[in-house]
Amino acid sequence: MYQTGQRWSSRNEPDLGVGMIVELESKSFTVHFAESEIDRHYSVSQTSLVRRTLTEGDELYFQDEAFVIEEVREIDGLVEYFIGDDWIEESIIQFPRNDKNEIDALLSLSPAKRMWFDLRHQTLNHQSKLATSEVRGLMGLKAELLPHQIYLAHDIANRPAARALLCDEVGMGKYFGYILWGEYINGKSEGNWKFYHENGKLYETGKYVNDFKEGKWKLYDREGKLMKTEEFKEGRLIVW
Repeated sequence: MYQTGQRWSSRNEPDLGVGMIVELESKSFTVHFAESEIDRHYSVSQTSLVRRTLTEGDELYFQDEAFVIEEVREIDGLVEYFIGDDWIEESIIQFPRNDKNEIDALLSLSPAKRMWFDLRHQTLNHQSKLATSEVRGLMGLKAELLPHQIYLAHDIANRPAARALLCDEVGMGKYFGYILWGEYINGKSEGNWKFYHENGKLYETGKYVNDFKEGKWKLYDREGKLMKTEEFKEGRLIVW
């Protein structure tokens, strides 16, 4: 299957480019990636490499000159290309790296690899659609459908003129749920904001200016008792 002079690329390291087998042993072989100036050693039982060949009509480079392939044949595991008046072996050509060859490499991936590639492609397309949406708060969401969150979201959604954002904070093994009340202007927090515990008690209150905490902020415990007062200047905590 493997022959010195064959061209291969790595599924796991596609940035290495297209390499050539330069040394072949009974149970392993060495691929030299000229573009990256790196050698990699592989077992003959590996499954991470993709055979790279060209087809009729493709362009290749030989002695720094471009040629269009007219015919293709394989002899003893090595591919030869007919250009002009001569057959040349794959080991002596400059393998082109272009969009068509990269797509061919993707199409040669195993079904499992293709599945993850397709999923990533669909995810990026979906993120692109969200990025152009006029609805704020869709990007960067990481959430689970937790019962108490669904309850709070349902309760808030059914309130008249509700403006709120639900978020979670996990720390020291204890869960806290906060409901935020405030106003966004041009995508930035402005004016007076209030934060509530999931039990409805006030947690924190203060003022935002241009998306930064400003002035005095008060923090309350889960029973609604004042714990401390902090002062901010352009988002920075002032320590006296």
